[in-house]
Amino acid sequence: MVGAQISMLSGLGVAALILATLFTIAIQLSTSRPVAIGNSLGIFCGLIAGTIYSAYLNQPHLLMTSRSWPLIVSMALGGIVGLVCALKTQELWSEPLSSLLSWIKFRIPRRLYFSLRTIFILTTLCAIGLGIVAHRMRTQRKVQELLDRNLHISFDYQLDPTGNYLPEIRSPTPKWLRQIVGEDYFRTVRHVTHSGDIDIRDDDMKHLAAFPELVILDLHNNRISGVGLHKIAHLHKLKRLDLRDNWVDDAGLQALQGMTNLRSLNLSENRFTDDGLEYLAPLIHLKSLDLSDNHLTGEGLKHLQGLSELEYLDLSENDIQGPALEYLGELTELHHLTLGLNPLTQLEGKQLSSLKYVKSLDMNWTQLGDSQLKHVGDLTSLQILGLSGTNITDEAVPYLSKATGLRHLSLGGTKITDVGAAQLQTALPKCQISR
Repeated sequence: MVGAQISMLSGLGVAALILATLFTIAIQLSTSRPVAIGNSLGIFCGLIAGTIYSAYLNQPHLLMTSRSWPLIVSMALGGIVGLVCALKTQELWSEPLSSLLSWIKFRIPRRLYFSLRTIFILTTLCAIGLGIVAHRMRTQRKVQELLDRNLHISFDYQLDPTGNYLPEIRSPTPKWLRQIVGEDYFRTVRHVTHSGDIDIRDDDMKHLAAFPELVILDLHNNRISGVGLHKIAHLHKLKRLDLRDNWVDDAGLQALQGMTNLRSLNLSENRFTDDGLEYLAPLIHLKSLDLSDNHLTGEGLKHLQGLSELEYLDLSENDIQGPALEYLGELTELHHLTLGLNPLTQLEGKQLSSLKYVKSLDMNWTQLGDSQLKHVGDLTSLQILGLSGTNITDEAVPYLSKATGLRHLSLGGTKITDVGAAQLQTALPKCQISR
């Protein structure tokens, strides 16, 4: 990063030196003021032509980056060619230009002549405009750094306000202008996705910090820890964040507590415990939360009681015993709960019956026994139930028969016999039972 900035500044310095030399030569070779103006205009036109030519031939994203030397050379050559053309054609334009300048001086009222104050104001406005251009070019440099790391980028016009892709995407910027200045020059980066070709580490996260308008960020399957997350803690407009399969611990979750606009958060396959869940409490607009394959026992679920908009929660592949599930009882929008590959050895009827709003409950490959399903009939909203790989037998059939709202029941890998399955099918005629 530092090397790129030094290279860019060096290139600009060389370009400024060349242009200053060209203007000096133009003035020295001029015999009058109109001729000096004509030579300078020749340099300026050549400079513009060289810039457009270089920007058209090279990738637009390379403007003002560490690889901007082709642009610098093209600008300098354009200025030289412009000066040579002006000198060679001086006889053709010197007299008409002199007449034009005299006519302008005669026609413009004296009150319209530029004063020193007017010139200062115009210079200030030009400086502001150049500052905006410089800011956009810095953004282009940041975008190129993301592209260099095999990250896929989407812009604001490609997404709706909720972060979903729009059909028939069409850029509002004309194609010819995008070819000159680059796709990202006029647009705002909203979506960054990791392509999976290389590892993104903590030090790389600084490149994302320059995009506060991001709404979707997918960095799954990397080596990002809390150190890296704290570098993007200010991205408060994020709505979707995917950090599955990283190195996030309890301290790392602290960096997320300010991202209160999050709707979807995937933290599966990380390294945090129940203590870290307190930092998720402020994320009250979450609708989907994946905490699978971490080091949770369930006690941290008390910090999720305020997530009143939560619809989907994945707690699979942890060490949850059961009692802490009571904390989820008042989440009225929680319709999908995944508890597979947890012990659930201490799950009692009152904890199970507290999940009265759940429509889909996955308890596959847990250590559930028959008696723990006594109150499953209390789950009046339940439509999908997964019990594959559990320890249940035909003794659980009477309990399951009371769950009259079931539409799909998974019993593969259990000790339910053909007779028990037939009894269940009779009791639940609208339920599809898979074994």
